[in-house]
Amino acid sequence: MPAGGAAPDPTRHVSLVYDDRQRLGLRVDRLQGSHAYAQDPPSRICRIVTNVEMEEPAVGEVDVHSVLTIVELRAGKQRLYAARCRHRLREQDGLKIARKEVRLVNRDDVFDNLTLLL
Repeated sequence: MPAGGAAPDPTRHVSLVYDDRQRLGLRVDRLQGSHAYAQDPPSRICRIVTNVEMEEPAVGEVDVHSVLTIVELRAGKQRLYAARCRHRLREQDGLKIARKEVRLVNRDDVFDNLTLLL
């Protein structure tokens, strides 16, 4: 989730979130456990995915673009997030997500937490 608008290289520029597979696994484990203070009380969330477009597939993988809207209600406060997403799907025992990029429209807003954007 790049902090800038042009989706720069996340290894060289600031990102709001930049997780590899291991870090994502740790994040999921923490949220499923009892020590997820950022989700106490837990959020109620509705995700809407629209405008799904697929690029011309390459051998063994395809890029898919979509628009994501998330409505979160937590601790009596409602928040709205909008993003353009890109997924690289790879053929490997079915389709697997090889890369995911979320470009928040409101990326320069103040965030309480972003745990809901898994």
